[in-house]
Parts: sequence; structure tokens; C-alpha cells
Amino acid sequence: MTGDPKMRPNRHDLGRVFNEVPELYDRVRPGYPDELFADLGAVTSMAERSSVLEVGCGTGQATHSLVALGCSVTAVEPGADIAALARHRIASFRNVEVETSTFEKWDNRGRRFDVLVALG
Repeated sequence: MTGDPKMRPNRHDLGRVFNEVPELYDRVRPGYPDELFADLGAVTSMAERSSVLEVGCGTGQATHSLVALGCSVTAVEPGADIAALARHRIASFRNVEVETSTFEKWDNRGRRFDVLVALG
């Protein structure tokens, strides 16, 4: 992007805007291809029953795919409204939790994970 740096959108500002319209954001945001999760599994040795920390889960698009693979997922999302939509989307799964926090302020409570995923 060119032009005056003061006029460029700040990624933190965009996150707040997305949080104000989570259903619209979810509807227009492209999904992830299934091949991405196959490759992710191959590269990380992630498999069924792996514990995954997902940073910035948004509306839960990738979360849904990770849980469908049989992984246990803890997802961290700073936007309360977007996190609520993610919880709704994955409510039928038992092995997933969405926590509302920025990653920097998130309390891991001493938990350990097999894989950390942060998709943009």
C-alpha cells in the first residue's frame, strides 16, 4: 500500500471493525481449503487427539476444521462478538473452547499444546 502512512488502516482498528459486524465478516471472508489442514498435519505431525492452540480464531472457520480432524482446540480471540459467533458455530463439539483475550494478555494457566496455529 502506498501513500501517507497515517492514512493506512491499522490492523488493530480493522479487528475492532470486524468485531462490530461478525456475521458480515464471516459471510464475506473466504474459507480455508481442506488441503491446508492436510498439509498442516503433515508438517506438524498434528493428528487426532492433538491439543491445538489457535491464536486469533475469528469466527471459527479454521477452528471448525481443526475440531473436525479430532483435535482438541483452545482458541483465543480478542473480539468478544466474534468469539461469541465462533462459540455458536462450534457449539456441537465437546473438545473445543474459545477464550476471549488478546494472545499477549491470555492466561495459559500452565497448559501445554502440541501445535500452535495462527491463520490470517
